Amino acid sequence: MTKVRISRAFESYLDGSHLFQCPTEIESHGYGDEGRALVEKVRATRRRKDGSRTIEVTDTQADILADYAEAMVEGAMDNVGLDTSALGEVNSGRAFLRALGR
Repeated sequence: MTKVRISRAFESYLDGSHLFQCPTEIESHGYGDEGRALVEKVRATRRRKDGSRTIEVTDTQADILADYAEAMVEGAMDNVGLDTSALGEVNSGRAFLRALGR
């Protein structure tokens, strides 16, 4: 188990993702029980004062989060020049990946 801190910016991205919005997507991506457990953990954990959450994840759940963090960074990089909030998303995603050691 690995303890990870999910920033408010990254959680906002996750909240809008198919993983969190559509239970059938969990199955179609092959995440199964680990994906469902991850969604439940994030939703059940209290927020800290800064809006982040700290949860313990399995290696598989960490891989799922890393996939989403990479997608967040890639998507935000396309908009860095056009959208000032995109740079914050890039930094948030990169910080999360560094915390996972990736």
